[in-house]
Amino acid sequence: METSFKIDELRFMVYTRSSYVAELVIDQMGGWEAFSENAPDIHNGGANAGWSGFTYYGDTVEFAKKNQRPIIRMATTQAHDFGTNVIEMVAGFGCLKDAGVTELEVADVLLNGDDQSEAAKVIYNALAWYALEEMAHDYVRISDDWAETEARLDESAA
Repeated sequence: METSFKIDELRFMVYTRSSYVAELVIDQMGGWEAFSENAPDIHNGGANAGWSGFTYYGDTVEFAKKNQRPIIRMATTQAHDFGTNVIEMVAGFGCLKDAGVTELEVADVLLNGDDQSEAAKVIYNALAWYALEEMAHDYVRISDDWAETEARLDESAA
């Protein structure tokens, strides 16, 4: 059993978009076992359901502030892939739109480091949830791709 977790974790760390953010998320959740067991549910339902290390503002805001640079780096790459900028992409997160957060407030946090406003707390929470959800999406994608590859190999060996 232990070997299986190590192989799965290694495969995930090799193929994920950001192994550094993945490591941060896995640590915040309490380890590989907790992350890998919950990732499919996070992938399907989102981060707002209350996951270990990502439930309370005290946890999410601290996580996002401490790890802002790698999270923003990953978000900037994704925004570029989507043909937009990171401020517009982050401001478009559903939880931020629902909270009435503006692009200007997002820019103030991302560019100026605002961490005192009420909007900043909501934005940092959203960034933590973004990191969690993106790593869960990667986990499911990598697991599905690997399962398909193994099935094709089994068919060709038969």
